[in-house]
Amino acid sequence: MFVHPAQKPVPPASVAYELLAAAPPQLFADLVHLATVVCDAPQAFLALAGPGALVFKAQRGLAPAALPALADHCRAVMRAGAVVDGCEEAVTAPTPPDFCAGVALRDPAGIPLGALCVFAPARRPALNEAQREALAGLARQATNYLALSTAQQALEAQQLAAALRVADEPGRRLDLFVKQDTRLLRVAPADVTHFEALGDYVNLYTVRERFTLYGTMKDMQARLPADDFARVHRKYIIRLERLLALEGDTALLDAGRDGAVTRPATAVPIGSSYKAALLARLHVL
Repeated sequence: MFVHPAQKPVPPASVAYELLAAAPPQLFADLVHLATVVCDAPQAFLALAGPGALVFKAQRGLAPAALPALADHCRAVMRAGAVVDGCEEAVTAPTPPDFCAGVALRDPAGIPLGALCVFAPARRPALNEAQREALAGLARQATNYLALSTAQQALEAQQLAAALRVADEPGRRLDLFVKQDTRLLRVAPADVTHFEALGDYVNLYTVRERFTLYGTMKDMQARLPADDFARVHRKYIIRLERLLALEGDTALLDAGRDGAVTRPATAVPIGSSYKAALLARLHVL
């Protein structure tokens, strides 16, 4: 993977970009290889418009050092509404190609996220209609991948809602189940120390291990019993039974024991907008 700083401001990465950028490298390699085959061109690359940089995810027949000179062509392809068949934006390259073509990679809403481009060092005929449609079809594979990834995330969120079951009725034992790959694991409620937000995920910390779950802090807070847990920061929820002390704007949590040795307390920040509500729940003498 090669990163080329953008010459123009690029907006922050979208969720769609993050999903596509995290795709298996073989997906990009396959798209580039197939593009050279269907277009009968020896050179190709696939680049994504990352935040502040073009990220070249795969190339074929091109040295990494040659890629930055083709960045303008990549941006021109992204701006186009259809398959581009021309080299107007690549003439600034040290050795301009005699044949260029490309197609934008778009999210399901049609927003361009990158480009799949092919080149040839020798003059050759323009793409025929079948080649243009085949190149556009390869680009649609990226869109299809995003749609599937989005659907998978939605499914995981539904599974998490069913897996993270919290019994909030008086006198009933609290049960927590978390989904890890294909397994549902029971987490002993007494072992939970806190939850931490991490983008579109939440880390659940226990005295023994950490679990990473798909979801938001708002979702997590709604599923947890209010009597046992408290939101203390936009990024943190703590289990009140684990609270050892408050020191200024920091909550110190019991991290459990490692054999006969007591672990150092876990420090969690307390947000100013959450502190009053936390103090109201404590019996301060």
